[in-house]
Amino acid sequence: MPKVLLIGGTDSSGGAGLVADIETIINLGGTPTISISSITAQTNAELRKSHAVELEIFEEQLNTNVSTGIDAIKIGVLPTPELTNAVVNFLKVHPCKKVVLDPVVYSSSGGLLVAEDTLDVMKKKLFPLCSLITPNLEETSILIGRNSNIMNNPEDVSGIFFSHGANAVLIKGGHAKENICKDFLIQKDNDLLVFKTERKQGATEIRGTGCRLASAIAFFLASGISLNQAIEKGRHYLQSFMLGKLCLQNES
Repeated sequence: MPKVLLIGGTDSSGGAGLVADIETIINLGGTPTISISSITAQTNAELRKSHAVELEIFEEQLNTNVSTGIDAIKIGVLPTPELTNAVVNFLKVHPCKKVVLDPVVYSSSGGLLVAEDTLDVMKKKLFPLCSLITPNLEETSILIGRNSNIMNNPEDVSGIFFSHGANAVLIKGGHAKENICKDFLIQKDNDLLVFKTERKQGATEIRGTGCRLASAIAFFLASGISLNQAIEKGRHYLQSFMLGKLCLQNES
């Protein structure tokens, strides 16, 4: 049973964040451990309050997880530079070759979750320590510092990630307006790989999809398969989850 360390924030509505991460790892047959970076009060419609966890307790959470063994790490929201640096220091002392970073900036229910200077620390220090970074289109625009036609020029955009030391980037295009959803995997020494899925009506209204995909990829990496295979299996898991959600909504 692969053991995955989940670093991120709580979501009181249960729609995203660590709730989604934990559910994903358990559903896939793994064992989740957690380090909570932030606590939020939110509904499906709005983010009401967000509070960063105290640095000392966050660091202790990370350190206690080392003794139990870690096969992979999934990183979600890191609200402050201090907490981001704590993860950087942790990974330097306890290197892990299977680290998936979902660079969350906004809550899916609306509202900013990170301080602006956090992104600089993330790009300069955390990117090089991650196996894969999984931004959506909005997060990609924020991280590269400009609006761009990302769907038509994913390789050009990825160059900015690589300039900060990133190893691989999966740019998620699920919120584009095309009938076919495309995710782009760009790696330094490999050709562009495009994953395609037919768009399902109403799927973009489901919260926590980015959390679930990144967690699923981390799980499959922990099980020992390649990055490309882990992404393929992670996307398949997410599609199955979303279809189940849509079926329940249609029945109600």
